[in-house]
Amino acid sequence: MVLKALFWIYVLLGIAYWAAWGWFTRILRRAPRAGPEEPGTEGKVPLVLVLVPARNEERGIEACLRSLLAQEYPRIRILLADDGSTDGTRAIAESIGAGDGRLEIVDPGEPPEGWVGKCWALHRAYEHARERGYDDGALLLFTDADVVFHPRAIPIGVRRLLQERLDLLALLPRSVHETFWERTVQSAVVHALLVLGTIARLYPLRKAPRMASGAFLLVRPEYYRIAGGHHALRHEIIEDVALATTVHMRGGRTGALMAPDLVRVRMYHGLREIWQGWAKNFFAGTGDSLRRASELILVCLLFWVAPAPLLLFLLGRAGATGSGWSEAAGAGILWAAMTAVRAAGNRITGDPPAFALVHPLAGAILIGLLAASAWSRRFGRGALWRGRRYPAPKAAS
Repeated sequence: MVLKALFWIYVLLGIAYWAAWGWFTRILRRAPRAGPEEPGTEGKVPLVLVLVPARNEERGIEACLRSLLAQEYPRIRILLADDGSTDGTRAIAESIGAGDGRLEIVDPGEPPEGWVGKCWALHRAYEHARERGYDDGALLLFTDADVVFHPRAIPIGVRRLLQERLDLLALLPRSVHETFWERTVQSAVVHALLVLGTIARLYPLRKAPRMASGAFLLVRPEYYRIAGGHHALRHEIIEDVALATTVHMRGGRTGALMAPDLVRVRMYHGLREIWQGWAKNFFAGTGDSLRRASELILVCLLFWVAPAPLLLFLLGRAGATGSGWSEAAGAGILWAAMTAVRAAGNRITGDPPAFALVHPLAGAILIGLLAASAWSRRFGRGALWRGRRYPAPKAAS
């Protein structure tokens, strides 16, 4: 009786999954986009202050800075906040900046208690800009040190912000995945974020998180100040979404454009970095709520992980007893639907469709990540990232 109920549950879920994905892909195809073929800015343009926090980023800092300096935009100044790097980050930046006065290096110092390191670095970089008088009417572009920009990314971003009369604009980057674990786990996270972001865009709530990306966040200075700057976000792990949400709640107009050909980022290299990075972010993404984290774990377990082993179990049972093939077919329908959906999603993100076959493994790892993130931030010493601990700032239900 239980297995027959599961059969119909999985059949209906498989159909629902297919239908939902069809709806989502149609919406995604119509999502606002920006690409290098668009016209850039013309005539008098505002200064763009690019604020780049960096802590031990020697692997990607050169490509990031050189792509910024190669922008087809006449008025740009880059402030690199070297957040206590102990590798070659500063030396690389100094070498690049020696030949170009548009790049300055800021020393933010150690963050005070209660500050997330990245927020402190960006806060101090902005304060440096104010002290130098750079911020008079300048647009603020917040980015990360592992981002690479198309030469037309900034001119197109500025034109879209001004033309559409936005107060904050996010360009959503292409997430680059090169190793097995990046294509298995990181791409699954990207799929989930795309779905959640699309739903949030279609059914906006005033207090709901806004779609944003720390890779390219262009803000009008007056709304950055109205939002309280990074001082108001000092404890936020996911500060990009928090800034966009705060600007929106303070009456600003925000927008997000798919821009995979303008901005790209390889967030993590391999499983260890994926684990450490998302262990820092996952529980924070639930609002530090054990209830929400538990709900996500349950959904992931039932619909991402369970169908594959259940299918194998039911096939083995049916083969041994000669009965129960219909129950196995039900689990097979859901597994096939999820695998096909993941393969279609991989085409969107540029990952090999064959990695859809290891989707249950990705789900199991994500469950472990969310559980580890919740434990470390609520009951442990906090998530460890780049030598710093990030505990939850307060208990949540």
